[in-house]
Amino acid sequence: MTKEKKLSIYAERFEEGQQLLDRGLLKEAENRFMECIEAGYEIAAAYNKLGIIQVKQRNYEQGESFFRKSIQNNPDFSQAYSNLGNIYLEKGDFEKAEECYKKAIQLDAENPVPYNNLAVVYKKKGDIQRFVSTYKKYQQLEKARYEEKARAGITSRFTTTICVVAVVVIGVILFLLMV
Repeated sequence: MTKEKKLSIYAERFEEGQQLLDRGLLKEAENRFMECIEAGYEIAAAYNKLGIIQVKQRNYEQGESFFRKSIQNNPDFSQAYSNLGNIYLEKGDFEKAEECYKKAIQLDAENPVPYNNLAVVYKKKGDIQRFVSTYKKYQQLEKARYEEKARAGITSRFTTTICVVAVVVIGVILFLLMV
């Protein structure tokens, strides 16, 4: 079997794993991602997905272990840092969570998710000024992402408008909760 054919097979396995994960079939998804790791395909991304599966099952220590393996395999994989930050946030370790989210932002400054998570950390720490500025950055990036999808024809104008309004409403609600 050629190298290209093997890569194609494991790309399909990875996609199958993602689809199974999306449908909540965690054990089956786990098996697909383990196949990818064993074959050496998308190791960091597969470990990250295994971490997500563990977190969904509330196995936080195992999830943390998989996120760390993901980072070991690719120190520039921002999603793994963001997910590791979620573990620390869940544990109440705001300093480590903040560190992980900042690293995720450093690696992928256009991804809105770690900004939102970092804003949550600031809110929990009572740092209103940093909460507001970070959450505004999240809103800007989220709005830009939906507008980009709309321009690409990926989503309807109505869906984009609803999502942008939802982001703004959530921001207002969070702000009011802080007051």
